[in-house]
Amino acid sequence: MCAFLGLAEIGAIIGVELGEYTSSEDNKKYAQIALKLLFGDESLANSTPQKIWTRFTDAGGYDMKKRHNNQMNVVLALWHEKLLAKH
Repeated sequence: MCAFLGLAEIGAIIGVELGEYTSSEDNKKYAQIALKLLFGDESLANSTPQKIWTRFTDAGGYDMKKRHNNQMNVVLALWHEKLLAKH
């Protein structure tokens, strides 16, 4: 849910107004970086949430032991429904 709200805050979800929706900084950041990765390499949309998370952690130097809490699933679902705008 925080991933969705984090994307909504920056106007990345088509049809949802910019606003302040969540205080969860980490979840928001994860979703926003996943969005940038997808727009940078659209072939990632055909991969698994775990593969996107791995690309995310590799690119940002994040701890690989940390698991995504379905933020990548949310971003992928919105992507496949064509509800994401390039930010």
